[in-house]
Amino acid sequence: MVVNVLGDVIHVIGFQSNPNGIPVNAVKWAPSHVNSVRSASATIGVNGGSLSIPGSDFTITFPYGALSQSTNITITSDASGYVSYDMQPHGLTFRRPVIVTQRLRNTAVYGTPLASNAFCAFFAKDLLDLGGILKALEIETTTIFANPNTGQPEVETWLLNHFSRYMLASG
Repeated sequence: MVVNVLGDVIHVIGFQSNPNGIPVNAVKWAPSHVNSVRSASATIGVNGGSLSIPGSDFTITFPYGALSQSTNITITSDASGYVSYDMQPHGLTFRRPVIVTQRLRNTAVYGTPLASNAFCAFFAKDLLDLGGILKALEIETTTIFANPNTGQPEVETWLLNHFSRYMLASG
């Protein structure tokens, strides 16, 4: 028997791209989450590796061959109150997709129907205000995992092909 440590897959949202923008809403952190700047940096090479920001329930995994050379990677979770990340160096593209794992328990969608339809959205530039309806250029392939005992969405994974600014969003 194969056990998925992330839970049962309950929904997969496929990649979408639109140069004119896709209307989305940024997902906020739950009131219990402490909004502060958190970051992680490391040099990741051809053999891959991972970075985590525990206070943001975030992990990014670089598989073998994602990078063609050693690269200094920095991921920053900002203090905006939204589940958003600046991933640098901007414009870096991957030979194989990297995998982001975002736990939902400290987000405002946790325990709501919106958790089953949240996804990763890409924005080409930093936005000063993440409130209201925003125009994402891409929605990344997102897989939502539920707790096998409760059916509650607990974790999302995103596949990224390049670096820039990303956030957890809903449509």
